[in-house]
Order: sequence, then structure tokens, then C-alpha cells
Amino acid sequence: MRTSLKWTLGIVSLVVVSLFSGYFVTQDVSWNGYLSGLMLNFWGGEENQLIRVNLHNHSIALYQSGMLYKLSRIAATGNPNDGTATPTGKFRILSKDKRHFSGGNIIMPLSLRFSNKGYYLHDIPLTMAGVPIDTKYSHGCIRLPHALAEEMFAWTNVGAYVEIYDASLARAEDSPMVYLLTEDGLRIPIPTEADFIAHGYHWKDVAIIPAEELNGLPPYVVNP
Repeated sequence: MRTSLKWTLGIVSLVVVSLFSGYFVTQDVSWNGYLSGLMLNFWGGEENQLIRVNLHNHSIALYQSGMLYKLSRIAATGNPNDGTATPTGKFRILSKDKRHFSGGNIIMPLSLRFSNKGYYLHDIPLTMAGVPIDTKYSHGCIRLPHALAEEMFAWTNVGAYVEIYDASLARAEDSPMVYLLTEDGLRIPIPTEADFIAHGYHWKDVAIIPAEELNGLPPYVVNP
């Protein structure tokens, strides 16, 4: 009877280890990262930090206690046309890893994991030989310029809220004025509703964002 119980426990243990090992490999999560995210369910984590990213114009806004702390630009996102798009939605920072190694033998410095499916905000990735990978697109993660990655890794706490959206049209919460957001980070006002309709835009595509975030984007200037 005892021998049978030992065999049963042994088989169960192997199954559990195999499942978890598979999870860590397919989701690109370390043991420390997994446990950190798990503990977040118990102690709540950071409540006063918010990271907002617009995939369209690569803007990133950091908020501390409801106040805009920094407005900057990211380096790259996933390719929306080949199945490696960066996910949109609301997330939380689940773990921090100063030197994360992805399943593809890629070094991802200063990583902030925001999804259980293996998505991170991180510094410019490196090959195992230390060569920077500066391709136009990532495999779904959000790449940060080095200086911003250092600042964010020091500033961000586990539990910080993350909002990722994809919008080429936006207006402030307290204003009806709609702006076209260019891919290079500028904002162009659309003066009237007639202009808006004439360009074939749709109201459902207009993102409503904090005024300080929108006003912080450089305006498009027509050279005389």
C-alpha cells in the first residue's frame, strides 16, 4: 500500500513539474517572475503608478498618484501584420528582472513583465554575444530606449497599472477638439466636424486621453 502511494505521489509530482516547466518555457517566465506575480494576488502591489502606451505613435506616459510624471517615446513594438503584435488592454506589472533571458536565447535587460503570456517592457535586447538587436519590430514586447529603460526600471514597482492602446485619433477628456496623431509622435488638430467627416474618420476610433498627455505631444508645424 505504501509503495503504491509513493508511486502515485511520484507520478503526480512529475506531472506537476512538467506542467510548470512547460508553462515557464512557453510563457517565457522565470520561477522568480511567476512567484512575484502570484504574490501580487495576495498583497495587492503598487496602487499609485500607471503606465500608458499608445502603439500607434509610440508615446508612453508615466503617472504617479494621478499626476503625469513623464512623457516619452518607446523604441519598438510587435509587428501587427505577422502575428507578433503587442497586446492591447489593461495589465499590471507582475515582476521585474534586471537581466531576463528569453526562450530564444535573447538577453532582455531591465525587464518589466506585464502579462502572463510572456510580454515585457524592456531595454534594447541583446544576443548572447552582447550585440544589440535593433530590428524595426519586436516579437510582441515593448522595447524602451536605454535611458528610459533605466529610469523606468528604477521607478516602477510590482503591481503598477499598465494600459496599452492603439489610436491614431484622440481628444482630451475636457475638450471636443480631435487630433490626428502621427506615427512620429506629433499631433495635428482637426478643426471642424466637417473636416473630420470629410477625411472618413469615425467617432468610435477617437481615444479619450488625459489633457496633459495629449498637450504634451509636439504640435505639427507647417513650414512657411
